Amino acid sequence: MIKLCFILVFIVFAFSYGKPLPGKAHRPLKPSASRAPGIKSNVDALKFLSKFGYNECGGSGSVQSKDTGPLCQSSFQTMLEHFQTVFHLPVTGKLDDKTLNLMNKPRCSLGDYPMGYSAFRPWPNTTLKWKLNNQIPTFGREKTRIHLQEAFDDWARYAPLKFREAVGDEQAEFSISFNEGNHDDGFPFDGAGGTLAHAFFPKDGKVHFDSAEEWTDKYDGFGYNFRLVASHEIGHALGLAHSYDQTALMYPFYQLMQPKDLLPKDDRDGIRALYGNNEDNQPTTFASTTAKPLATTTTTTTRKKKTTAKGGKTTKTTTRKPQTTQPQVLAHDRCARYMDVVFGGGPDKWLYTLDYDLVWRYHPDFGHWDTSGIPITDVFQGAEPHMMAGILSPVTKKIYLFKGYRVWRFSSPNSLDSGFPRRLFGTGTPYNPIAALYEKGHIWLLKGGLLFKFHEDKLIYEFDRPPKRISEQFPGVPKNVRTAFTYDGKHYFFTEPDRNVYVFDTKTKRIESDYPKPMTTGWFACQEKSK
Repeated sequence: MIKLCFILVFIVFAFSYGKPLPGKAHRPLKPSASRAPGIKSNVDALKFLSKFGYNECGGSGSVQSKDTGPLCQSSFQTMLEHFQTVFHLPVTGKLDDKTLNLMNKPRCSLGDYPMGYSAFRPWPNTTLKWKLNNQIPTFGREKTRIHLQEAFDDWARYAPLKFREAVGDEQAEFSISFNEGNHDDGFPFDGAGGTLAHAFFPKDGKVHFDSAEEWTDKYDGFGYNFRLVASHEIGHALGLAHSYDQTALMYPFYQLMQPKDLLPKDDRDGIRALYGNNEDNQPTTFASTTAKPLATTTTTTTRKKKTTAKGGKTTKTTTRKPQTTQPQVLAHDRCARYMDVVFGGGPDKWLYTLDYDLVWRYHPDFGHWDTSGIPITDVFQGAEPHMMAGILSPVTKKIYLFKGYRVWRFSSPNSLDSGFPRRLFGTGTPYNPIAALYEKGHIWLLKGGLLFKFHEDKLIYEFDRPPKRISEQFPGVPKNVRTAFTYDGKHYFFTEPDRNVYVFDTKTKRIESDYPKPMTTGWFACQEKSK
């Protein structure tokens, strides 16, 4: 019996691991998809950081010259600190558990830096066609096509773009394929669970997905939702780079979102800056209704205990009179809304707030807002709707407006300087900064909880590795800032979703006491009015 078992084991081993018989073609069954190699050591991490753009020397290790010595030095610690900074991890300069966990998350194949800040032009036409070269085996062609069109439509809802599938031999702008391993485009896939997909910027249009991944159409956290990954890659194919905003679809690491949450604000702003606004779905403009919380009525009851002669207890309930809370009256309807751009503090003291295509002003001496919004082109001739950030330089007295990768410079509200708008250059140019502040003799642009120094004379960004976090420069200010501005020696930060305002004093270098406060009533232009 033992002998028979030994023979059976030998036969199984021979057929499983032996060489093919002479003259017979060997076609093994397709094995299950191999897993992507994980990041476990400093060597693995160095390869990862170099691959995704954190090695300023452009490769692993320093570049050496035989004649002039080192041309470039980029230490492993510096690269780690850069990665930890931009993704809001504890900056230890070491390969700690939190850093390892993020590095090992599935993500897009494209780099974060410098590609994450490079300039990409939009497609010149707004009706774009796509072609599917193959499909997800588990989905089939029809199901794959449906989810691809959903992904394209995620972007079409917010920009004047139309997408359709190419028919027959029609030339398509986007070529969509599923591939494995090295497929001759410079971005080889690494197996299941590593890099999920990648796309190329206009006017290339290739979009590639790793067919080894466990693709799903569910939103339950199992597998990788194909529509979400496709929407991210189509964002690249339309011209958008990665975002360090963790709420964004263009965040480089995979994260589950529900369909109702598409697209997040950072992505909406990005696609609109490239292509303009979809007339059927423009950013919400100001509504001329007074924002007041409803009055509330509360009834309070008290319970008194009464002891009987036998020592038992009975309870008597007494009801007090209803108490009415007075409605909150805001200084102005503007106080109930986030503002796209805020700046001011010049000789005229006006505070300018831009809301899509309207300008609303506040004057502290008069203590009131404009009664109606003024078209932005009437106040800042040459500007465009939906600007992203602005500032009045206290040094040059110039007004700067930012959108996408461009800057507008005004000598006065109605005087756009010659040659503007201009394209911004410089290593580390952030796309669509959300705010501009003046601090330590420089203009700083805010994006993704990070600060980028702007050089007024050269009109470029001065990028330091790693960039500064907002909490480093302004202790106590959280990273979830929606917009901010500098006025009369103080910085005002407005956060979401909690709708608070933080006031940071540039002299004391700290947040003023009693802050944060509600943004509706917590700062000089928005204070609760007495009835």
